[in-house]
Amino acid sequence: MEAESVRFVDRAPVRGAAALVLLFALPAALVGLDRAVVALHGRGIDPLTGGAMMLAVILLMGLIGGLVAVCVPFGRAAVVLLVLGSLLLFVGIGFRWFAVTADADRQALHDRGVVAAAVVRSHYQVDRSGGGLDAQVVFYSDVQLADGSVLSVESARSARPAVGGEVMVTYDPQDRAPARFGSRPGPPDGTAVTVNQAVAIAAALALAAALLAPRGTSPGRVRRSAR
Repeated sequence: MEAESVRFVDRAPVRGAAALVLLFALPAALVGLDRAVVALHGRGIDPLTGGAMMLAVILLMGLIGGLVAVCVPFGRAAVVLLVLGSLLLFVGIGFRWFAVTADADRQALHDRGVVAAAVVRSHYQVDRSGGGLDAQVVFYSDVQLADGSVLSVESARSARPAVGGEVMVTYDPQDRAPARFGSRPGPPDGTAVTVNQAVAIAAALALAAALLAPRGTSPGRVRRSAR
């Protein structure tokens, strides 16, 4: 009876080492991504167009492609865990972009925001759906400060201040964070960071478990056994 050859990446010690590295490296890498997004956003660069998020997605696609090659021969459990971990990763990437930049804006207004009285001059709306089926209309109010400068402030349609009325706004003198109605906000409460870390750890656990799943019966093994 011919002994079945085992690929190097299929050996239990190799998979165990890879799972251990993944368990610690993935959350650390995503923390680095958070910092890159905040740094780009703080310099007035859209993180998506600045390349941080695109590079992260490309690297994650490569990581998942490699895991697919390793995990698929190990049966259904490994594949299910791989899919779960991959979904958590990409959901986490999307959440990071929105939540981390929102926290960066809030922190900027907390650190250097200027509170000033302004007069509402007009309202307008912007359709961000790009011609898609889902309407994504954002409402803004143009307000004029005492020095004559005009700011655009996002507002809720149902709670827009009356034109000609006086309001209080907080704006960024460096013009990097969007202005908002009301007084200077407090610092971010850390919820986004906590959720990001929880998603990253859950994804790392699922992918590491996929690497450690018991070996199943792959099509290649069936063909070899039938000979």
